[in-house]
Amino acid sequence: MLTASEPLSLDKEYEMQKGWLMDDDKCTFIIPDKSVFENTGDEIGAMIRDTNLFFFHPEDCVQLAEAKIMIADEGARRKRRGWEAMLLMLCYVIVLRNWV
Repeated sequence: MLTASEPLSLDKEYEMQKGWLMDDDKCTFIIPDKSVFENTGDEIGAMIRDTNLFFFHPEDCVQLAEAKIMIADEGARRKRRGWEAMLLMLCYVIVLRNWV
């Protein structure tokens, strides 16, 4: 898979993952291929990539976020999975984070 990310050492990867878990200014969702998971039970093998939210709190704007999505598995592209994942992520922001 090709990404725009730089390779990280194992220690840096653990540090980054801890930040994603603990920080209140970002959120990530893993996108699985349902049929792969149902057939294999393999969560890692079913992953086609992820979506990310970065929350900003500028003084002049109460609610602002940047959304990013990557479907790295070429076989999973053009099947509306990214579209569905983005809609679900936006619902999360509106409903669970109480953004209107």
